[in-house]
Amino acid sequence: VAIGTPGYMPTEQGRGRPRPNSDIYALGMIGIQALTGRSPSELLEDADGEIIWQHYADVSPRLANILNQMVRYHFK
Repeated sequence: VAIGTPGYMPTEQGRGRPRPNSDIYALGMIGIQALTGRSPSELLEDADGEIIWQHYADVSPRLANILNQMVRYHFK
């Protein structure tokens, strides 16, 4: 059974198989929402399933890299 809020939970949690890193994904999405002012449902994904968000925020490359790692489609 999947428990979570759509947009803030990663794919594996949506499939009912959460991992410890599922909370990291949620925190990354909250950070992206704070920087962009957009909810996860408003953000698009690229062909690889990665979130497209950086054009909505003026953020340092270092912070953007950290957030991108937190919300990676492939968690490994």
